[in-house]
Amino acid sequence: MNEYRDEYLYLYNCFSKLLKDSKKLISMSDNVQKKLKESNDRLLIAEEKLVQLSISDDLTGLLNRRGINQWIESELVRFSRSGSPFTLLLMDIDFFKTVNDSYGHRAGDYVLQQISEIISTSIRAQDSVGRWGGEEFLFALPDTDCKGGRKIAEKIRKIVENKKMLYNNIDIRVTVSFGGCCMNKGITLDSCLELADKSLYKSKEEGRNRVNIYEY
Repeated sequence: MNEYRDEYLYLYNCFSKLLKDSKKLISMSDNVQKKLKESNDRLLIAEEKLVQLSISDDLTGLLNRRGINQWIESELVRFSRSGSPFTLLLMDIDFFKTVNDSYGHRAGDYVLQQISEIISTSIRAQDSVGRWGGEEFLFALPDTDCKGGRKIAEKIRKIVENKKMLYNNIDIRVTVSFGGCCMNKGITLDSCLELADKSLYKSKEEGRNRVNIYEY
């Protein structure tokens, strides 16, 4: 047996070294995999942030025009299948130019932010709102008929009307006007938006601070 002792020890040492190196490589591989996963997670988070930035309005935190358009397009797919009521609302801040001219554009930005906060806390989880233009907002209300759309619009209109907006100790009061239209399978999105816009124009013609919903 002694004649194999040295060879046995040599092989044992070689095996021990291989085992040690193997464990080290496995550990290194695990670390590499962990780092790759962490890098991938960071990339996914960064990508999500970029997507969110591309569809969000910097000032108000609501969706921008691109974002609300994307949301409506996806909602219309569901609408075409289910046929459930779906209402669009356009809201405009009355005499917003007067706010900018009287108090400055920063005051105007403050008013936009205050109204956006009112909107965010007044709509339902399934609803979505985007800044459609300078002082104009577009609401997309799934599972909502004309009566439900009017109710949501009136709720926001009243809150804004009674809201005291203090900017540099200046009490700024504004009102908003709404126009809306309930989608049905007989009209296109563009037609619905056009009818909502006409309803908004009617609200302005009638003295502003009111809601008009186009009904078939």
